[in-house]
Amino acid sequence: MADVHTKEALELFFDIDELVEPSKNNGKDPEITLELIKKMIDWDRNNKHLTPQHFKMMFDIVNGKEKLTSENKKYCLMNFRVILKYGFKM
Repeated sequence: MADVHTKEALELFFDIDELVEPSKNNGKDPEITLELIKKMIDWDRNNKHLTPQHFKMMFDIVNGKEKLTSENKKYCLMNFRVILKYGFKM
């Protein structure tokens, strides 16, 4: 039984980078639009700071394979916060 908990704890430890920190910009997050997602994709093509699955999700939204739902907007906002740390400018 202890092995199961240890394994799950290790998986959480490795996934810690995927967790989002509380917003440090005092609630001034931008509205997630298709135009902003396109800019984020263009920036990340050159800088490559997003994971492949995060990049692909946004790429699929821009190309119409995925819809821009509220859940996808949340994920795009998480990606926005990640690339903002690496120098993305709107």
